Amino acid sequence: MQRLALILGALVVACSSAPVFAPIVEAPEHCPGTTSEHEASIKVVTLNLRHHSDEWQRRFELIADELVRLDADVVGLQEVAVSENQGTYLNELLKKRGRAPYELRVEPYAGFGGTQGIAIMSRWPVETHVAAPIGDGRVALFARVRHPSGAALEVANTHLDAHRDDEGDMKRDQEIVQLLDVLAKHDDCYPLILTGDMNSVDTSHAAMRLRAARFEDSWTKANPGADGNTGMIKLQNGAFDQSPRRRIDYIYARPA
Repeated sequence: MQRLALILGALVVACSSAPVFAPIVEAPEHCPGTTSEHEASIKVVTLNLRHHSDEWQRRFELIADELVRLDADVVGLQEVAVSENQGTYLNELLKKRGRAPYELRVEPYAGFGGTQGIAIMSRWPVETHVAAPIGDGRVALFARVRHPSGAALEVANTHLDAHRDDEGDMKRDQEIVQLLDVLAKHDDCYPLILTGDMNSVDTSHAAMRLRAARFEDSWTKANPGADGNTGMIKLQNGAFDQSPRRRIDYIYARPA
């Protein structure tokens, strides 16, 4: 089994993305088949689609243009309007722009009546995928992707509680606890990319838990000292302030 060391490229638009650097490490003892190592540069984007709000079809044209420009390999999506088949719609827009469609995996949020969900889009084959609840009706979606080198990597995507108060902080912290519990039940033979709208800043308990679990913030690694703020790009009349003030969308990487 081949192993992959990640050098992830990503960017910040109405979403978040940034290069993530995961060093090559020795394979764990329970991964005896992981013998060879590869270093790869992977472009990753995370994006909250904001479901069907704010002239969504018009916005998706702009999103498709940006994804073409970024040339992303892996995309994590949040607030996908399941009833509108927005993942498929976005793939169709990319096809019209001369791009091959991504492999798409979508999982609804149980807590939103199944109308919204999260998704993973991959340029490369998705071999397996599974979803797991992380509390309050929210889920995390996991996919194993086969890189062109032949090596595998894991991709996870999630969307944490959005309340901006102490109760929201506690919920997000517990959601990360449950996400890490799910990961602990999986093997760690592959490097892992975690994307998501975390709805929290990098000094939050949720962010500190991820760092303690060996997750490295790609934006901080690639852009030391830069704020990297993310936020909504609005189209409705009168929406002239497009200056996001917080960074709440993240791309993390964890070595095998």
